Amino acid sequence: MGETKIKPKAVSLASVGAMTLRTSKDKVFAEAGDMITIISPWEAGVDYVGLVTEVDYKYIHVYHSDINRQIIWSRYVKCNVEKI
Repeated sequence: MGETKIKPKAVSLASVGAMTLRTSKDKVFAEAGDMITIISPWEAGVDYVGLVTEVDYKYIHVYHSDINRQIIWSRYVKCNVEKI
């Protein structure tokens, strides 16, 4: 019988460093369902737009449709939050 091989998920720079990234002194206040734009987290002019799925004490869980992935961001990132 053949063994089932599990392929590991590809890890991106965004998913690895987003939890420890701090680009702002101000804490982000958002709720699940809000649209959020993370402003230039690593490269100037490259923003990450997504939908907030969960918020806890330290992190914001954001689904990004352009990369089809959920990224967990620190609550101390420079961003714009649009309440929906």
